[in-house]
Amino acid sequence: MADKVSVWLNFDFGFSADYENLYMFLDENKAIECGSNLAYFEKDYKKDFVKHLKKQLSEKIIFKKTDRIYIIIHYHKKILSGFITGSQKHALWEGYAQKQNNNILIDDL
Repeated sequence: MADKVSVWLNFDFGFSADYENLYMFLDENKAIECGSNLAYFEKDYKKDFVKHLKKQLSEKIIFKKTDRIYIIIHYHKKILSGFITGSQKHALWEGYAQKQNNNILIDDL
């Protein structure tokens, strides 16, 4: 029996993206819905797993410039993650947390 790789796939597509082929890919891989734009599935391990997964997706889906797919994979007690198309954006929550002020006050001297 082949080793299995657990895959969580998060997608961030625009309105006119190729959802139909993405959904076909997810359905063919018996993906489980895990919330908004997040799916889980397992695949048989093969050498260069991420390269093969990216090739499968690229052959099935027509990606637009702004489409993003981020994967998290778990294999033999290792967790790896990253974008296989697109890249990281400025986070919507940046700037909400209070920054620690390392300045020394005059009164403290």
